[in-house]
Amino acid sequence: MPDAGVVTLEEQPDEAHAFGPAASLVAEWRKLRIGDEQAVNRVDRAAARVRRWDLDMEMLGDWQLTLPPETDPLDELRRKDHVQWRGEALAELRRELGSAKWARLLRRLPTWPCGERHLDDHTGGFL
Repeated sequence: MPDAGVVTLEEQPDEAHAFGPAASLVAEWRKLRIGDEQAVNRVDRAAARVRRWDLDMEMLGDWQLTLPPETDPLDELRRKDHVQWRGEALAELRRELGSAKWARLLRRLPTWPCGERHLDDHTGGFL
């Protein structure tokens, strides 16, 4: 059984019992740790990181869990520090996600139909 709410990178026996309702958050968090590296584009990678850090904040703040690399339960002062710096990092990641979405939108703008221009079905050119 995990020690007093200490989350590990690998699943441990009896986690569902030890973490209770937070066990599903821990499972999602582990998947995202692997999945954000496998995302194929900047927006998906940023969105996965934002979600993972949202989970960090929820597990630390709401569920009082301790996350790697820590191996011992956090006292309240250290937990407060972890929540604060993760909150700052999460704000930066959200800005990065917004920037990635804008960049994607700007890349797609030239391909959107504009005004009177439309493709001629017969020649493939513009009318």
